[in-house]
Parts: sequence; structure tokens; C-alpha cells
Amino acid sequence: MIDDVMMILVICENFLTSLKKKKKKMYSAISWVANLFWRLLFCLLQPWHEMSIAIRVDKNYYKLTYDYKTDNQQLSSITIPYPELSIHFDIIINNTQLKSSTYGAQFLTQLSKRFANFWNNLEYDTALNISDDSNHTFDLNLKCQVFSNYAASNHLRAINLSLTIITDQQYISLEEILVRFNYLLDSWYLHSEINLPLVFSCIGRKFVKINAFWYRKCRQDILGNDSFEIEKLLPSLVSKIMQELVVVQLLQQKGKLPSIDDVHRNYHNIVKAFSIRLIDY
Repeated sequence: MIDDVMMILVICENFLTSLKKKKKKMYSAISWVANLFWRLLFCLLQPWHEMSIAIRVDKNYYKLTYDYKTDNQQLSSITIPYPELSIHFDIIINNTQLKSSTYGAQFLTQLSKRFANFWNNLEYDTALNISDDSNHTFDLNLKCQVFSNYAASNHLRAINLSLTIITDQQYISLEEILVRFNYLLDSWYLHSEINLPLVFSCIGRKFVKINAFWYRKCRQDILGNDSFEIEKLLPSLVSKIMQELVVVQLLQQKGKLPSIDDVHRNYHNIVKAFSIRLIDY
């Protein structure tokens, strides 16, 4: 897509050069269009790991901003989480950040717990941290249970998530805010799962965990040595995850969905239902 935009830009500039001396008014109009194309290209080239999502509901505006901290700038589909991955949450209402010093530690503790349960489904142990000395509303520390025994060179170390609401209402319920924030987080999650499946894919991470276990066991039984480089195994597994196991691909399946009774009978299957709800409300 970027190559096509580049080609269009080159054509536009060549066309502008030929018209510049003859038709200044037309040149001005086409120059504006070319500038618009350059802006489009600039947006396309922005790093996907630094982005924001915003919605409007009635007169209230909600926004999610995120960025990732890594070992290096080369995030890829085989990037794995750091053994202890931190998610730094900032919740801001009308330019005022929720902090324990102003809203109380008890309130923030109850609020932050609503953000933790989802990550247990992704094979992470969770721990919350709320501190007056922190620059964030709260920190959710994740301990990875999939890659803890494997060495790798490309890690995602931290995630910064900022959730903002701008409103002129004198009163707005916490539940309403959380519903909107969850919508933004769901959108962010579905996008991030495609780009970093080894960090975010619920089914994909379980798939890797099982395959890595049996691959190591087979090496031990056959070769008498179970050591191997996980990064050499990951590309083929990630290819399978991207094609079939991320949520967006699962939603495109046209086969008949199992009934509730079928799901209960087959609850040991690796592919089982889970809620894409990042906040409990």
C-alpha cells in the first residue's frame, strides 16, 4: 500500500512540474492535493506501536493512547514478553490524573482489580502496584508463564496505557466510564494481538506453550539433550497463530459454532471460549 502511495506522489509531482509555469492556479490546487498525500504517507509510516484511539459518546470524549518499551526498536511478530512485563495505567478525567494521593488507595485498589483478571487467561501471573511515589495511576505487573524458561533477544518490556475522558457532565457513573474504556481497550487488544501474538494472543500463547513443551521432550528422548533456541522454533508457530488462532481469524470462521453444552463437554480443548473483556464491570 505504501508503494502505491509513493507511486501516486511521484506522478503528482511530475505533473506539477509540467504545469507550474503555465497554470499557477491549477498548480496551487494540485499542490494542496499532493500535500494531502504526503500527510497520508506520514500517517502510514508512523510506528504502529505508538498510537491513539478516540471515540465520542454523546458529549463525552474518550481516548486511549499507548506505546511500547522494548529491548530495541525492532518489534516483530516473534517478540516475546519480558519475564516480568509491566503495564503502566494512567486514568485521566478532565485533565486530572487519578492518583492515590487524591482519590485514595482503597478506591484505586478496587478499581485496578477490575483490570487484572483478563491477563490471567493469557498465562500471566498478575500483581498490582499502587504508590504515591509513582507517576502512574497504577501498575499491573505480569509474570509470563509461557517463556519464563527460554532465552530470547527481542522482548517487550513495558506498556504505557493512558485512558482519558473529557466531559462537561457534573456526574458520570464509574460503570459508564469503564464500559467505554473497555471498548477502547478491546480495540487496542485486537490490533496488538495481530502484531504481537506471542504477547497478546490467548490461544496462541497456549499453543506455543504446548508445542514448546513437547518439542523439548522429544529432543530429550531422542537426542538426550533438551536445550534449543526458542527463536528458531517460533516463526513456524507464529505463522500458524496468525493464520488461524488470533481472534480476528477465529471470528471469520464460517463453520457451525458449538452449542453451550458442547463447549462444556469439551472444556479440555485448547480452543475454548473466553471473553474479550479487559475490564470487569
